Amino acid sequence: MTFLHPYYLLLLLLLVPLVAWYVWKNKSLTAKVQFSSLKAFDGIKRSPMEYLRHLPFVLRCLVLVFVALTLARPQRSDNWSNRTTEGIDIVMWIPILTKHAGIHRRQDGNRRLDKSVPLLVIC
Repeated sequence: MTFLHPYYLLLLLLLVPLVAWYVWKNKSLTAKVQFSSLKAFDGIKRSPMEYLRHLPFVLRCLVLVFVALTLARPQRSDNWSNRTTEGIDIVMWIPILTKHAGIHRRQDGNRRLDKSVPLLVIC
């Protein structure tokens, strides 16, 4: 796989200081409480919320990775398959009523349009 703008992959280097800052910030935010004995806390298991608090940071890092990859524009190259295509014109025929068009009743009771002007749309 090649990239159209590979220099955008240098944005991934921003992850190194970002992760270092996050680790340093979380180490400095830990509470320091002194206990005479920690035996009362031996049976307590860690909560899943303790691990989920890192989820927003992980998602931000993933967004940075995907933005860098998107800006680099990966290109797929298949040398073994050559495709030639031709454009196809699509023509739509849409009837549009004019001001003078009237609605008339047929003998079976159904209504029909008196006049219509065709509109040619080429896509």
